[in-house]
Amino acid sequence: MLGRVVVSKIIRSRGPIHVVFLLLLIFLLSGTAAAEFDTADWKRFREVRISPSVADGQAGIPLESDLIEKCRKDMADLRLVSSDRSLVPFTIVEGAAGDDGEAFPARVFRMARKQGKWTDIWIDKQAKVLTQGVLVQTPTKEFLRKVEIRGSDNAKESYVVKMDGLIADLAGPAPIRSLNVYYHMNNFQYIHIRIIDDDKPPLKIEGVLCYPPPADSNLSRPLEVRIRENRSDNATGTTTIVADLGERRFPAAGVSLSSASNEFAKRAILYGAATPSSESWTRMFEGTLFRLRRDEAAKEDLEARFKPQTFRYLKLELSGGSRGAVIVDKLQAKAALPMAAFQYRRGQDYRLYYDNPNAGSPATSPGSLSINVNQLASAASEISLSGEQKNVVSAAPKKNERSGKSELSRFQKTAGVIMLLVGLVLLFILMLRARSSRRTRGRRGNGMVKPRVG
Repeated sequence: MLGRVVVSKIIRSRGPIHVVFLLLLIFLLSGTAAAEFDTADWKRFREVRISPSVADGQAGIPLESDLIEKCRKDMADLRLVSSDRSLVPFTIVEGAAGDDGEAFPARVFRMARKQGKWTDIWIDKQAKVLTQGVLVQTPTKEFLRKVEIRGSDNAKESYVVKMDGLIADLAGPAPIRSLNVYYHMNNFQYIHIRIIDDDKPPLKIEGVLCYPPPADSNLSRPLEVRIRENRSDNATGTTTIVADLGERRFPAAGVSLSSASNEFAKRAILYGAATPSSESWTRMFEGTLFRLRRDEAAKEDLEARFKPQTFRYLKLELSGGSRGAVIVDKLQAKAALPMAAFQYRRGQDYRLYYDNPNAGSPATSPGSLSINVNQLASAASEISLSGEQKNVVSAAPKKNERSGKSELSRFQKTAGVIMLLVGLVLLFILMLRARSSRRTRGRRGNGMVKPRVG
């Protein structure tokens, strides 16, 4: 508002000096908007493809593995540039493949044992909240027990929830300790857990935790897996699988196997590499994958979870544990989508520039941007990146990201000083002319006319 008033007064004054000041003001105020991002030092870019159905507001660009691999490790050389060649603030949202959620404690209000038969535990969740499983806390070692679970709303009537659960602690070359039992989600306030002892010593129970509904991440996607090598050796009990996740993919965060083998326990090591013939495979996971059975009860854990990795090739080695080799039918993999979240404006086109090891400062992120992961995920399928393109620039001298703005700023200051000096000179000239004019008018006004003598 103040700027408008000043400009209005300058325009109404209509003097040459005022015109000079007006030009100076407009030049200085518009100088910042004229600054453009210099892409000369960035080697690659991709066009951002956004569906017309995406509305203005928060949006996220899914970042593929091969793009991330060509960025700095801290992603500080990633830049989002709009069609007017200005930088667009954004923030990186780490991808997630989902997890079981953090288990919370329940109150054990009753416990009973029938020697050699079973151990009964009644828990109170304190409210009718959704849960998907329980975790039995026990220090007992070396056991395999069947578990039955019933639910109730009043601690009297009960309904069957699961009758074929298993918990186990087994030592050996492929040790297993699995104390959770999952079931279909329900909101019973009271849960009755019966552990079948089968003439074995009862377990020492320290408490029970409940699993909330799964923290299912909308930033998770299945990956296409192509098996390049699948060999097993029954004599040594080993299985080795090499798989390709494809050239265009998102960072993998989990791998699971499918097998028709009835029961097994194997030590599993999962590696990743950039090429299938790599001599330096990076270890991403180590643990036990198993399938247990006891009568009609069964339990398995066939998934390896790890921090998201950009490797294209995977190698899974199964060894030790149960006798014989495990025949693996196929592998499934899931990705965790990292996103570049920004404020989208319709009518603007965008590019992502990357691959600049000498980038000066991290990409600008909007401090006031409150990330809504569900909103990003809902539009993720509507936003994608084009194929990689090399950033070809003219032979003109390059300016880095900072120097471009600083040189423009120096030019503005120099031009401003020159224009100010010109204005002062014009003002001095006008003052001299005004003084001379006043003197001339003064002499004419005060002069006396002498009478003529006849």
